[in-house]
Amino acid sequence: MIRITIELLPGGYQDPARRPIGMMHIGNITDLADRSDYDITLMEAANPLIQSPPRMTNFILRNHDRNSSVWMLVRAALADFESADWEVL
Repeated sequence: MIRITIELLPGGYQDPARRPIGMMHIGNITDLADRSDYDITLMEAANPLIQSPPRMTNFILRNHDRNSSVWMLVRAALADFESADWEVL
């Protein structure tokens, strides 16, 4: 499994105000085949600037080239999330 965490560092410092604002979990569900399917879960913290509540979504990324860069996998997951159904938490 791959986990990506996005943290907000107010003022660019690692101080007590640091907090996670997003997370992505990526899990291979096809036994490490060259063309793999991945279970993707995205979570997003509430954003008071745009008045959005915390939310999450889960979807399957299909037929991805497992032998490509990890960033290609992240890019493919982010491309698919735009059409995903989000659940407000």
